Amino acid sequence: MGEYAAMSAQLARVRQAWKRAAALSGLALAFVELLGIFSVALLIDVLYRPGPVVRAILLAVVLAAFVFLLVRHVVKPLFRHIPDEQIALYIEEHNPGFEGALMTAAEFRDRAGDTSEQARLVEAIIREAVRRSSQLDLRRVVDLGRLRKYGLLAALVLFGYLFMGALFPQSLGYHTLRVATPWIPEAAEGDGTLHRVSGGLSREPIRFRLTPEHPSVARGQPFRLEAVLSRFPDRPVLFLFRPQQADAAARWMELPMQELDRLNAYTIELPDVNEPLEFRVASGEFQSDVHKLEVYEPIALRGIELRIRYPDYLKMPEAVDPQASGDVAAPVGSQVTVRIQANNPLKSGRLLWPGQPAQEMDVQTGDAPSVSATFELKTDAQYEFLVRDIHGQEAKSPGPLNVRALQDKAPEMSVTLPKVDITTHPLGEITFVAEVTDDFGVDAVDVVCQPSREGQAEFRIPLALEPRERLTRPPYRDARAQGLLAFENHRPQAQPTDTYTYYFEARDAKGQVVTSDLYVINVGHFETWATWQVMPPEIGAPELMPPPLTMYLAAAWHLHTQKPQLKPDDFGRQSEELAASMEDPGTKKPFEYGLPPKGVVWPPERMAHVEACNRHVNAAYTALQKPHDTGAAVNHLRLALAELNILGISDTAVVKTQSGSGGAPELKEDPFSQIRMAMEKAQAEALASDAAASLPTLGPGYRRELRKLEEAEKVKKKAEELQNEVKELAELTREAAQAKPDAASQPQPSAPKPQTRDTSKPDQERPMPPDRLAEAQERAAQKAKEVAEEAQKAAELDPQFRQAAQNMNQAANELFNASQQAKQNEMQKSSQEVEKAAKNIEKAVAALDKLRQHNLEKTLDKLETALQRLHNEQKMMRRQTEAVAEKERAGQKPDAQQERDLKSMPLRQAQVRQDTEALSKELEKQFEAARNAQREDVARQLDNAKQAERRGQVTQKMDNAVVALNQKDIQAAAAEQKKAEHSLEKMLDSVRSANDALASDLDSELRRALNESQRIDRKLSEMNPQAPPDESQAQGRPDETNARTPDATKGEEKTKPQTRPEEKGETGREKPLSPQQRREAAENLAFEMQRFVRHLENRNLADPDDARKLKEAVERPEELGLKAEEDPRKLEPLRAIVRRVNDKLEKEVEARLEAKRLFSAKREEVPPQYRQLVNQYYEALGKAKQ
Repeated sequence: MGEYAAMSAQLARVRQAWKRAAALSGLALAFVELLGIFSVALLIDVLYRPGPVVRAILLAVVLAAFVFLLVRHVVKPLFRHIPDEQIALYIEEHNPGFEGALMTAAEFRDRAGDTSEQARLVEAIIREAVRRSSQLDLRRVVDLGRLRKYGLLAALVLFGYLFMGALFPQSLGYHTLRVATPWIPEAAEGDGTLHRVSGGLSREPIRFRLTPEHPSVARGQPFRLEAVLSRFPDRPVLFLFRPQQADAAARWMELPMQELDRLNAYTIELPDVNEPLEFRVASGEFQSDVHKLEVYEPIALRGIELRIRYPDYLKMPEAVDPQASGDVAAPVGSQVTVRIQANNPLKSGRLLWPGQPAQEMDVQTGDAPSVSATFELKTDAQYEFLVRDIHGQEAKSPGPLNVRALQDKAPEMSVTLPKVDITTHPLGEITFVAEVTDDFGVDAVDVVCQPSREGQAEFRIPLALEPRERLTRPPYRDARAQGLLAFENHRPQAQPTDTYTYYFEARDAKGQVVTSDLYVINVGHFETWATWQVMPPEIGAPELMPPPLTMYLAAAWHLHTQKPQLKPDDFGRQSEELAASMEDPGTKKPFEYGLPPKGVVWPPERMAHVEACNRHVNAAYTALQKPHDTGAAVNHLRLALAELNILGISDTAVVKTQSGSGGAPELKEDPFSQIRMAMEKAQAEALASDAAASLPTLGPGYRRELRKLEEAEKVKKKAEELQNEVKELAELTREAAQAKPDAASQPQPSAPKPQTRDTSKPDQERPMPPDRLAEAQERAAQKAKEVAEEAQKAAELDPQFRQAAQNMNQAANELFNASQQAKQNEMQKSSQEVEKAAKNIEKAVAALDKLRQHNLEKTLDKLETALQRLHNEQKMMRRQTEAVAEKERAGQKPDAQQERDLKSMPLRQAQVRQDTEALSKELEKQFEAARNAQREDVARQLDNAKQAERRGQVTQKMDNAVVALNQKDIQAAAAEQKKAEHSLEKMLDSVRSANDALASDLDSELRRALNESQRIDRKLSEMNPQAPPDESQAQGRPDETNARTPDATKGEEKTKPQTRPEEKGETGREKPLSPQQRREAAENLAFEMQRFVRHLENRNLADPDDARKLKEAVERPEELGLKAEEDPRKLEPLRAIVRRVNDKLEKEVEARLEAKRLFSAKREEVPPQYRQLVNQYYEALGKAKQ
């Protein structure tokens, strides 16, 4: 058995190695578990800060766990009994090379002496096992995997603890000592070290980490601070602060900080910071460094500045609007610079264009921080802007801003003088006057004359431009062009029988040209101005008289000027229609002109001119037909007119004998109807509409006022619709604001479900949800923007529209702000913004209503003046006709002047008839305007005027007068003219009543009379600039534009405009008028004074003696014109009377204005309990002044 003893020693070595490996792995496992338990104890100490008893219990638990784990994992494996069989089995499992010999030897070692054979077999097995065990490698037999696993785990846990100790050495050491030595009391705070002193432990200092480190906040905004402490504080954490401007001895104010969920983290929020602060965080005696909180202003837009650089061809200075709304309206091609000013230094800015990339803006620094960007105006668009300051704050435009590109249209021109073809002599003078308007300024107006004689080139007469409105600088948008053609100074010298065709040509700065109709100047002999022989009418069968050649010339010229605007097919059709109108219905050939009366033979040289005339007519007819050469047709017609002038034949209605064909139609009873029918056929639709639109009696001024009235009515209607919508929005927003703070209105879990409503009707939902309310407010804001844009467009006609546009723009911005507040659920602020918007819209509606009333007054004034002019013209013609009729009844012949008047009478009567017909159409428009303005009293009077026109058949009476004059029936013509005059007088009375009804109270009557007196005074001064200036004017007498009316309020007084230097002569006075201009101005003045006298009599606004003298002065307007033409100084007595009346009216206006101001001041400044006493005082004061 000695061999087995050697094998047993090998097994004992394996046993000891296995136990050592098990003990070491158990020790590693016990270390890991013990550290985990100790970590739990540290965590409990950190979180709950237990006292000594609990810490002692924790220490006991840790120690008990340590003993338990040491016994279980280390001691127990060391003392475990392991038999040889189990060791042999363990070795066999880990070393298959023994092939069971080792296990068999360990099992049968006690049976070695049973039998010889068994013993020999056992001994052999044992020897084999011993032999093999001598080669045993313990590293291959003992499994060290478990030891390596737990050892690595223990190393990792130990490293983790060492790493945490390196990061937080004091905290980890402090809490470890607290748990390991619970019986030792802590030292007093402030010792600053971790060591044993006087039987206790000292505390570590607290370090503070603040976020943000360098804070800044907008004034009035909240400030939030976070502080992370290095350890758990023993005392409350406080936020200490004071103003930066405070001295060093100032007391620190303190607020407690709130603990966060994170470890040792605290926070505080100041809801409203309005000044710079210095602050620190403290806990007990530990505190952070002092930090500074800087305060900056919230970003606010100070204004939008627009700079518009117009295209170079306009030659207009750069326009700067420092307080613009942001909307842009300028000509195409203008360079617009948008400058956004803010209160803080800006970092960046952008212009936001829908559907296009954003445009970056340049930053300007300095005293006025701003950003700017420039863009070229090409088409209508919208934009928004977004700016950001250096603090990161953003400000955006309250809503989309409009950009409107204005097209520079061609000028508009109205010929004032002469309006008909004229005849003069070789030394005659012709005055040309035209009224021209353009969007951006008239550049020049010329009269282009074309002589009919061969070898003479056309020449131009430049007309001087005078602004129709004062205080305007070139280029003028509304100007009066005037010039003179003096044949005496013209070279080559005009000769009798010469013919000149001329037209007005107006150009704007862009080079666009507009031309007038073609007119004719016939140069006659001097003798025709001394006597006029009327040839007796020929007796014979009359046939259709040809229309005047001047009519065809005007039609061909108009078609020629419209050629660039017409389509080729339309141009050709109208040219052929004009050629067809030149055909004689009987012969189907062009009309023949200049033929001698039947039975009269003219000499060959005279017939040569007749043939030349008709040859040119045929050439014009041919040019109009197929080639459609309107230029050649105009030239041939001019030459034909020249031939007629050489023959001494006036181009008027001429009756010729029946033609050889015998196919002439029957002559109509009304020759004037024949002329009108031929004109309509020749001029076609375009000419007829152009003639109807001109209305020279009223002129462009009336058209402008009528357009202002129409624009005011249209904009006011939209503004009123928006006003009703915003009122409803204000009520809905107010309800939403009142319902928001009510907690009972919030749905409760146990509350029953509300009844289902029809959401398709918003008005059923009360209160409306904030999101839907915001959408409605945005829609209303967009509508307000559209109304503001229309008002801004109308401001081009009248600047008074700008006030309504500004109010609408402000309302739009406030509605946009309200929608933003509603989206943020700030319903109270949203309600305030909507209320402000409603007030601004109300102001805009009031301004538009006042403007509409003002424009209605001005259009009615001009309509009354035009009707008065027609009535006076009709009266003058009736007097002239009656004078000739009286001579006929007495058997006398009319003199040369009366003959000339009779010759021009049909044309004058036809012109009055045409103007009367156009005026009746304007009466209909004024009637509708009065109805829309809800002025039923005015509309009723205008309806009476229309009834008077229909019942009196005014135009029919005038037609009858034209027929009678053409038939030389002077008696019948005078009777028809008297009937027409009577009907015109009735119409004039009704229009006057309508005009008077507009001023139904004393304030409006005073305002109207004062404005009229100032206009009359100014016109009298213009007619006689050599008169000495009045002291009241030298001291600043208010004129029509700045009169302090009773309706004026504080701040509405304006300074008197000064006359521009270019309107004055060398002596500093107004430029003198020519005699003809003085006469026309005096006649116009007489019409205005007649109305002024009537207005004075309505309310006894002037002294009776002054009113009587004024009435006598204007009874005969033509005498006033002659007096002004002869010697303007004769008007000075009249001017003195007007000034006396004006002074009296000014005193009345001032007294009523003062009374209104006193009443307004009393209501605003006097407390309610004293108002009755103050009322009595002011009533007594007013009676004393009276």
